[in-house]
Amino acid sequence: MKCDEARELITSRIDGEIRKEEDAPLSLHLKECRRCSQELQEEKELQRRLNSLYKDKKAWVELKEEIIRMINERTTSFPAVVAKRFPFLLFAGLGLAAVAVVIFYLFFVYYQ
Repeated sequence: MKCDEARELITSRIDGEIRKEEDAPLSLHLKECRRCSQELQEEKELQRRLNSLYKDKKAWVELKEEIIRMINERTTSFPAVVAKRFPFLLFAGLGLAAVAVVIFYLFFVYYQ
């Protein structure tokens, strides 16, 4: 088994979703490959820490929603994110644009 294949199965093993026919070759690979074995231990530790931080399901749901919100903000255009997070900037920009239009209008009316 190659390390790439083992890395995919490590996650399945930690989640308890690994099939029996995949677990034996993974165990053999982990005995032979120190890097993958260390990755398994790091993933287990991460899972343990996450479980201790988010013991109830409500916290997991909130974490998931926050991650989705962050992904959506990264895929949304910059002006939309700015308008959503800083609406006062949008209103200030519109106000400045209105003032500029009035100044140009008065300038052309006065000098013609």
